[in-house]
Amino acid sequence: MNKNLYKTLVITLLAVTSVFFTACSGGSGKTVVIGQESVEEDTVVEEANEEGYYFTYNNIKIRPNDLAAPIIKALGDDYQYFESPSCAYIGMDKCYTYSNFTIYTYGEADGTDHILQLVFNNDLIKTDEGIMVGDTAEKVLETYGNDYIESNGSYAYVKGTSQLIFITKNDRVSSIQYYYKEN
Repeated sequence: MNKNLYKTLVITLLAVTSVFFTACSGGSGKTVVIGQESVEEDTVVEEANEEGYYFTYNNIKIRPNDLAAPIIKALGDDYQYFESPSCAYIGMDKCYTYSNFTIYTYGEADGTDHILQLVFNNDLIKTDEGIMVGDTAEKVLETYGNDYIESNGSYAYVKGTSQLIFITKNDRVSSIQYYYKEN
């Protein structure tokens, strides 16, 4: 990956993380490196809503708003973890950074965490439809079509309660994000 693209991606990820975890004042975050949330062995993966965008990694479907615990467990414990008190949701906002992507979660009143956002960390992975960081905006449009919301170089595709967002700079994809969109 070229240096400018890498810098753009790092700046975008820092901005997203900064907004996500510093939207509230007060409270301090806790960082744990290489952690794993405990999950009961008999945890049943909630049937995923088939409508919406999702990302598949090592045969694991990751969809915005799905239960987080079974997905995090299935992905294994090779991640960095950060949490901070949520001002938008209940409990803690959590961040799981894997080598190729980062997952952000939000809490519900029943104590469960759900996938809020997934952000690609590099150009080593692709969407299920074949788009990766570094591809042209033209390739995104050819692949996903013209039914998008454009804003300042980003293309947001909405399906159900999920958004698939491509942020571009100089006509190249600099960030790919799957995001839960509340109705």
